[in-house]
Amino acid sequence: MLIVTLSLTSCIYTKDLIYFQGYSNSKSSDSIPAYIPIYCVNDLLAITISGADELAVQPFNKMSGSSSLVTDEKKDSNGATNGGEYLIDETGMIDFPVLGKLKIAGLNRREFENLLIGKLKEYIVDPTVDVRIKNFKITLLGEVGHSGTISIADNRITLLQAISLAGDLKVTGLRYNVLVIRQIDGKPVEFRVNLTSKEVFNSPVYYLRQNDIVYIEPHKGVAMNATNNNTSIIRSNIGLVTSILSLGLTLLVLFNIKK
Repeated sequence: MLIVTLSLTSCIYTKDLIYFQGYSNSKSSDSIPAYIPIYCVNDLLAITISGADELAVQPFNKMSGSSSLVTDEKKDSNGATNGGEYLIDETGMIDFPVLGKLKIAGLNRREFENLLIGKLKEYIVDPTVDVRIKNFKITLLGEVGHSGTISIADNRITLLQAISLAGDLKVTGLRYNVLVIRQIDGKPVEFRVNLTSKEVFNSPVYYLRQNDIVYIEPHKGVAMNATNNNTSIIRSNIGLVTSILSLGLTLLVLFNIKK
């Protein structure tokens, strides 16, 4: 076991394990991209409308008979009325009470909230809108502490936070070529991130989006050793079967000779 462990880590150097190399505390990174969620098909949105006149607000927070409205009105801990949940359909739209069909996919949170507020002003004085993604999930695979899909409650997570939630990277994980796969306009787009460089903070995928997939590759030496180990196991099994067959054949010959 010691020999195997040493062989797995023999080609992994300290510099390959250190995050944010070249980062200085004396300099701040002003170029970190702002985080603004962009809504996609199949996002489940919780939309709450509020305003000074509670009676005027109620029709926009109640079940309207639309199939895209998944849940009925709810009450928060203070007894205030909250809105329902809306699934963005394959055309990128939701069916909102009173307002009808609204095109959502491709808009960011600010754009959608401004659109909704503009339409609500015809019915509500000083309306406010709160929108949250209910099915915000990311998936981490490969050389992490524990892989799997993680649900994000506050709709905001960075790549570094996601890796932390997955138990950090294993020593055998390739830190300078992390793969992030993101769906853009219905097509998967690949991004590569170098966690050993301070440039990770400037990456367009520094903030993850819903349904992003993060994959951590193993070091080449680890992959080669794993392949060699599997080959050795197969060869050992073949050798064992061959030995058993040879022994059986020998016993059969000896038995026939005695007869």
